[in-house]
Amino acid sequence: MSRVRISIDIASGDYGAAATLPAALRFAASHSDATLFLVGNQEDILPFVTPSLAETCHVVHATQVVDMDEPPVKALRRKRDSSMRKAIELVQSQQADICVSSGNTGALMAMSHTILKTREGISRPAIMGSFPGYKGSEVAILDLGADVTATAESLCQQAYLASAILGKKQGKQPRVALLNVGHESIKGTATVKAAHQILTEQNNINYVGFVEGNQIFFDVADVIVCDGFVGNIVLKSCEGMATLLYQSFRDNLRQQPWFAMMNRTPLKRLLTMVFEPYSTEHRNGALLIGLNGLVVKSHGNAKEQAFYHALELAYNSVKGCDRVAYAAASQLSVTE
Repeated sequence: MSRVRISIDIASGDYGAAATLPAALRFAASHSDATLFLVGNQEDILPFVTPSLAETCHVVHATQVVDMDEPPVKALRRKRDSSMRKAIELVQSQQADICVSSGNTGALMAMSHTILKTREGISRPAIMGSFPGYKGSEVAILDLGADVTATAESLCQQAYLASAILGKKQGKQPRVALLNVGHESIKGTATVKAAHQILTEQNNINYVGFVEGNQIFFDVADVIVCDGFVGNIVLKSCEGMATLLYQSFRDNLRQQPWFAMMNRTPLKRLLTMVFEPYSTEHRNGALLIGLNGLVVKSHGNAKEQAFYHALELAYNSVKGCDRVAYAAASQLSVTE
């Protein structure tokens, strides 16, 4: 049984080790085939690594932390002994298969790009996340914030890369679409229209055209591509709407006169079944794709349970077909 080796940036994120360390230790206890590299201040980590976990949890000391509001260039130049950088370097040296961090997105992207480099044919990495859709469907959306000024060529590269990754995992050619303000070819920015023209002329990708924002979750495409500016707004808007619907539903129930007298257990189960797939606690983490190595970006405000799910994503990415898919994707070109 091959082991899954995960390097974890323990010190970063809004809550630092208070959230990441309990999640990592719980993950190690429940995954016997995982080896974890816990990167951060050893004084904060070692007291909590029990003898039973000592063989699978290795502490890597780091003296610095990248601040959540720190400019990426400053982090690159001045934080060479940061937990974030050391966690990425473990992937570069092939001691770890994948890195997980809830730290500063810009710094994580800049360090990953600098240390791991992009694959041949890929100009910029992207952040790809999986979103739940109607009746159990799933849709991959990228870019979620890595490249806010994407060119038409980079949008096409992202389309090919995501298509290769999902195709290897699903065993079929996924449907790929561009996110736009309408279906018509005359609509959209010059960049989106140029990418549409390139993809329309290709015969080695299952390109289905434009989709609008209200179609994202209704199984019209398996991959939806946009620039990082639009993608990050989509991500945050969806998270906010899911939270609004849950809280509004809960608050309205509590105002009903019969609510205090009823058996709430079945209702709690129903609420969990309906809303949990859309919560950031349950669905946390996105893959940085296009690099010579695997990196998972967790939400910066992730608490223990949410960070645990980011570790699950990392584990499943290594156990699955992603590494094979990356190799296949690196051979693709939008000019084929």
